[in-house]
Amino acid sequence: MRLRRDGKASVTDMPTNFDIKASEAIDDILETYLGIRDSEMATSIVEVYREKSSHLADFSEELKNKFLIDLISENEKLLYAIWGKLGELRRANPSIPDLSQKENFEEDSD
Repeated sequence: MRLRRDGKASVTDMPTNFDIKASEAIDDILETYLGIRDSEMATSIVEVYREKSSHLADFSEELKNKFLIDLISENEKLLYAIWGKLGELRRANPSIPDLSQKENFEEDSD
């Protein structure tokens, strides 16, 4: 169970080692580029990456949609730092499934 800042609770899977390391790394990047620490935002960015990791443009657009602002995708250095770090962590842990590819495969199999 995950309790969000707005008071709503949601049931989620237990975070993987990738999720934990990635969220911590993104939180560090947010502090470096924006001067903020926001573990919930970092976790949400990792969730978006898991869903939209095949193309940077899709990832950027989904971040804009999820956060209702273009704060991250307008700041190219921040966007590339996040994208690069998440890619680096994914390559270091190849057992992470590529959910975006799974969705594409399921659509093609109909």
